[in-house]
Amino acid sequence: MNRERLSARRRTMNPTKVVFVYSLAFLLVGWHQAGRLAEWFDDQALSSEGLVSELAFSAAVTLREKVLTWGPGRLKIDEDRLLSLFPADLTIGARAGAPTAAPPLIPMATGLPPPDREGRPPEPRPAAPLLIDGPGPTAAAGTGASAAPDEKLLAALPRETARARTPGADSFNPARVLLLGDSMMLEGLGPQLQRELKKYEGLSVNRDGRYGTGLTRLDNFDWLAYFVQMLEKYRPDLVILTLGGNDPQDMVSPGQKRVGVGGDDWRRIYGERVADLLGRAEARGVRVFWVGLPIMGLEPYGSRVAVINQVVRAGCEAAPNCRFWDSWLTVADAQGCYSTYLPDAQGRSARVRGKDKIHLTEFGGRIMAEQFLAETADWADYRQKSEEEGPAPAVQPGEQPPLAPSAGDGRDESDLPAAGGRISERKFFSPLRNKETAYYLALPGDGSGYPGPYPVVFLLHGAWDGHDAWVKQMGDRRLAELADRFGLILVMPDGEPFGWYLDGLESAIESYLIAELMPHILSSRPEADPERVGLTGLSMGGHGALTLALKYPELFKAVGAMSAVTDLAAHAGDSHKLNRQLKIEKVLGPAGEGGGRWRPFDARRLTGARPEVLAGKPLLISAGLSDSLTLAENRAYHRLLVGLNIDHLYREVPGGHDWRFWSSQLPLHLEFMSEKLRSGKK
Repeated sequence: MNRERLSARRRTMNPTKVVFVYSLAFLLVGWHQAGRLAEWFDDQALSSEGLVSELAFSAAVTLREKVLTWGPGRLKIDEDRLLSLFPADLTIGARAGAPTAAPPLIPMATGLPPPDREGRPPEPRPAAPLLIDGPGPTAAAGTGASAAPDEKLLAALPRETARARTPGADSFNPARVLLLGDSMMLEGLGPQLQRELKKYEGLSVNRDGRYGTGLTRLDNFDWLAYFVQMLEKYRPDLVILTLGGNDPQDMVSPGQKRVGVGGDDWRRIYGERVADLLGRAEARGVRVFWVGLPIMGLEPYGSRVAVINQVVRAGCEAAPNCRFWDSWLTVADAQGCYSTYLPDAQGRSARVRGKDKIHLTEFGGRIMAEQFLAETADWADYRQKSEEEGPAPAVQPGEQPPLAPSAGDGRDESDLPAAGGRISERKFFSPLRNKETAYYLALPGDGSGYPGPYPVVFLLHGAWDGHDAWVKQMGDRRLAELADRFGLILVMPDGEPFGWYLDGLESAIESYLIAELMPHILSSRPEADPERVGLTGLSMGGHGALTLALKYPELFKAVGAMSAVTDLAAHAGDSHKLNRQLKIEKVLGPAGEGGGRWRPFDARRLTGARPEVLAGKPLLISAGLSDSLTLAENRAYHRLLVGLNIDHLYREVPGGHDWRFWSSQLPLHLEFMSEKLRSGKK
């Protein structure tokens, strides 16, 4: 009897056991979802102030540095890959022969919210109404519509969306455009806007800026002086500017008095700085199109951004050389509220905002760029005059000459010269990346002088860029001519702006290139020789070329690298101003002490561990003498190769870490590839 009572007691869930089981389950789920939990703490830190904000920020840092590096990110990737092995139409537990609905594809380790039963991501609740120095608009009960805003908000709220227009008779005709700003211009909007403007033949378009900067903390970074430096560097006649995303904070007045954000004194000082910046542009004959900030998903941050838009708009209206473009509703939903997702051309929900509810995704940036060009069509005419219409403006000293037009304008191969090579943009669906991916392909022409099948060379782009970087910077005709001259098939894949050609916490670029893109190319192009494949790349792409050749020596018979990042650990600290902008941690997680957690993945460590892989493999490395970012590590890598008795060619020539240098080196690398891949060497 006692034994039966004891057995029954063991089977009973008493309060202590309940607490223990639920606590254990919570810890396991928290460990598995550490990345999403860290993002939740980030949201709390941004939406709170004082002690709560500090504690939330500390919790997010701890999760990323102590928990994520312990294995949950890797576990999530392995879990997703295991699930991807099953057919998409397989439902576990379904009876044989029974019809089943195909489950929606879930992006691998993206941290997106789970889809609903129909495969659509859930729409977040609208952000809280904006409040500026008093009550703001309130939602009408049960309707989701907004009541009329109070008078203080009128100047900060967007105007009615304009329809696309053709350039007016008095529109400005710039020849040199500079896209400048903070992270909004460096990511999201900037790349998409640059891509569109590059379609205007002869128009010089450059993009630059600084992350984490603005006009409130001139003591930390002097944006006014930096603005003048950019005007002197690029000599633009039009600046398209985004600024203010980092400015919703207190500032210090000239009298060293702390001024609270959003107050009258703060608005006055901020307005003076806006006027100062525009005055410096006017003194140099430069016009400014100032892009206002879009609706935000966090409070009180969103309200403060609306104040900044209001002050900037007033400054532009007072300046003869500035036009303010209101972007507030460009990525809002149909009710004018913040939304993380918007429907794409096929009616499917696509993410337009980052997880921080501030930055734009690539899709969101494309929406904003297209809207900007449509609504400002009567402000500027970007078409350049032909020789019959008059000479184009002369290139200023120190300025790069205008680049050739991009091929990304919908032309097919028949639009290119029949006598030379052909170039086109191709797309296919990637199961690993769960999206349609694009690449550029350059083929030799019939008169190339080389018999087929042709060797294949992959060109890997650098950070901040995509698959169209080579075409945008060098021009489609130039690349087609190089493919024709050296008898090579050139493949320009998408490695994402910060994919690092690795499989990481939220990406699978390495597996995509090896397991999907290469088989796709070699199976779809009968003129390609699968036994003669090489690769070369620049900066981040140089790192990718070296590491992929080290990991898959049987696939790549020759390798090159220009201005390559060879030592990831060297970019873990603050030795260079760009280190933290390279976003290596987004792929590999926190660097750890001295970058130790990144070392196993870089070219330097892989070469030292497997020197026999590069022995006898044709290898060309180029570095610019003025390259402050990677010259030192390229020299160190060269010394390592010499010490390991690995035969290679190493070149140091005048040049920096820029496209002027890479454009000059690419013909040499392709000539090297053409010779070595045809020589029969492994």
